[in-house]
Amino acid sequence: MKAINGHIDLSVLPKAAPALLTAPTATTPVFIAIAIALSGLFLIIFTLVSLRGNLGPKLSAMMDRPILHRVSAWLGLLSFMIGKSSLRIFGE
Repeated sequence: MKAINGHIDLSVLPKAAPALLTAPTATTPVFIAIAIALSGLFLIIFTLVSLRGNLGPKLSAMMDRPILHRVSAWLGLLSFMIGKSSLRIFGE
């Protein structure tokens, strides 16, 4: 193997080595941005749901609805899956 861009010498690697140090695809920043946005929403909703006892009677009753618990769980799961897959698939 020859050097990549003349800066990094990969001649010590075997011929069957995968293409290393390749740039990620153009969609990688978009997937990472979506994952960060979903993680931020998850953090806010999860914090409100977790601290609902300290929020006051009206807000506490609103945060006690099961749909908010489900939304929080789904946002956390989706943000993790999108972020993990975008770094694993597109980051190679």
